Amino acid sequence: MSVPPRDYSVLGVVLAGVVEALGAGEQAEKAARKAGERLGRAHRERGQDVAGALRERGYEPYARGDRLRMRNCPFHVLSLEEPVLVCSMNLALCQGLLEGLGEDPARAALEARPGECCVSLSKTNVD
Repeated sequence: MSVPPRDYSVLGVVLAGVVEALGAGEQAEKAARKAGERLGRAHRERGQDVAGALRERGYEPYARGDRLRMRNCPFHVLSLEEPVLVCSMNLALCQGLLEGLGEDPARAALEARPGECCVSLSKTNVD
């Protein structure tokens, strides 16, 4: 049996519009951070490090100077439509992921660069 392709980007754009219309950006960030914490705990239970957890989540981490950057954004399509909301939620998700892994969430920061993910991490404790 073949399953037709899925397109979650349309639903994501609709939900982002609802968040914006309701002025619920702060609540969306809190939800993203909680989701990241759950994911981080699951990765920690499997013994994954930060880079491994990021790779499994669809990021492509690489070291650049004192930062761990990501070559791509798993939410790229949505970030083109709603960059402020999506990037702030992405940051909160990464902060929660670090927290769930037992790492300092302050290591994650917004650092937009053309063609890459807007979030980067300090390399402290990064394998």
